[in-house]
Amino acid sequence: MAKISIPDAQFVTYQREIAEGKFRSVYLLAGEEPFYGDLLADEIEKNALNDGERDFNQMVMYGKECDAQTILEACNKYPMMAQRMVVIVKEAHMISLDGLIPYFSNPQATTVLVLVHPKKIDGRKAYAKELKKLNQVAVLNTGKLYDNQLPDFVKYRVKALGLNTDDKVAYILSEYLGNDLHRINNELMKLATVLPKGAAITSDTIEAYVGISKIYNPFELNSAILSRDVKKCATIARGFEANPKDFPLLVITALIYSAMSKLLILHAQKITNPQAAASALRVSPFFVSEYLNATKKYSYAETLRAISILRKYDRIARGIGGNKANDSLSEMIYMMVSK
Repeated sequence: MAKISIPDAQFVTYQREIAEGKFRSVYLLAGEEPFYGDLLADEIEKNALNDGERDFNQMVMYGKECDAQTILEACNKYPMMAQRMVVIVKEAHMISLDGLIPYFSNPQATTVLVLVHPKKIDGRKAYAKELKKLNQVAVLNTGKLYDNQLPDFVKYRVKALGLNTDDKVAYILSEYLGNDLHRINNELMKLATVLPKGAAITSDTIEAYVGISKIYNPFELNSAILSRDVKKCATIARGFEANPKDFPLLVITALIYSAMSKLLILHAQKITNPQAAASALRVSPFFVSEYLNATKKYSYAETLRAISILRKYDRIARGIGGNKANDSLSEMIYMMVSK
């Protein structure tokens, strides 16, 4: 029941089997990150039966509306003019899976049971202990992605959709769309409908179709701060201040704090090697040179000072001391980057 991040070998194996028309008797698609389980369930639904077979041989039910006995009755039915029955149970975390233990051990040969379980598997439960003994049951138990893994997820889904992009665009999309993998995938699917196969998703593309400005975005602000480009910082900060709902001070301070904290790590550990920096910061090698160059723009003391300023404005953004109306984003950034 190993967890996956950006699809591991187990996920890829299940996905390849489904594409080849090879199906396990039971799938338990569980974990804290539901995207991968939902994706496999969708692919089973599309590939296990053809359009003419689904009406009589596919059942979709929800955990809040059924129980183990209802599922067992559906699984023990025989297919009608088809090779198999497909039973998909969504929200399976809402039922007691212990009631399915006998079925897990001896599943119906002509049935594919898919349990979509958007919660972490409780290893203490009897069903979880039983599943460890079985080979014919496919178990996926996904964990949440860390923020620094999101750009890799973007690139993985871009490639899966027949497109390509670079590290910069992947980073911008992940910062803008957040850590909801379904939302990221939905936006990428929209792009896939308007771009030809093999096309590149560029800064111009996401500005036109996703609404992310190629100038006024957190990536460009971080880049300007790290390079200590006062003029560019001021331009972006004014753009953010003109759209406070899209760029609230509390969110921006958190993003900048993340960047300056990485800079502090390089100073504290005296890292100058790009490979060591990528490992220590957990960032793509694409961004390493920017951080290493920033260590020449900011001394250790100046980095500490910048973080102190960020903490002050973070408190202000939370309404703790100070007046938001008089303490602007432009002011904060100017205090950080000016010498």
